[in-house]
Amino acid sequence: MSNFKAEIFQNQFLPQGSREVNAIMTISVEDGEGITATLSNNRVFGVICDTSGSMGGNKIHAVKYAMSKVVSLLPEDAYFFIVTGSSRANVVYPVSQATSLHKQQALAAIKNITANGGTLISTWLEQALAEFQKMPQAVRQALLLTDGQNDDSDSKKLDTVLQ
Repeated sequence: MSNFKAEIFQNQFLPQGSREVNAIMTISVEDGEGITATLSNNRVFGVICDTSGSMGGNKIHAVKYAMSKVVSLLPEDAYFFIVTGSSRANVVYPVSQATSLHKQQALAAIKNITANGGTLISTWLEQALAEFQKMPQAVRQALLLTDGQNDDSDSKKLDTVLQ
């Protein structure tokens, strides 16, 4: 059986009055028994981004920059998609191979993203799962960019989606 280890790193010396903490989470396998690496091109990387009203201003600019950077760095043999969400999910770019053309199209789509609406994270995750299911045999990876302010009305559904 493989053991997974999660580590979170954050700046411990925040300025007084700071209201934002940025963290990096690393998940690794401590015992690789049963885990095999794949050299095939069956990899799908999903970018899931919060575009709710709370992400306005500098936050939306920061996540658009991050999404653009991720897309531009994808290897051409990988596949990717972009889902954004507020009160509902939106497929900004469907599952596609990370060719130069597809990356250029995705980068253009990212530029048009705006922030508004509520925050129903469960709907974004459901949409991302639907995109992942288009390539059921692929190794799946996802990056979720959010400020973490989910609407209270979504708590039960989010718990269900995460199980």
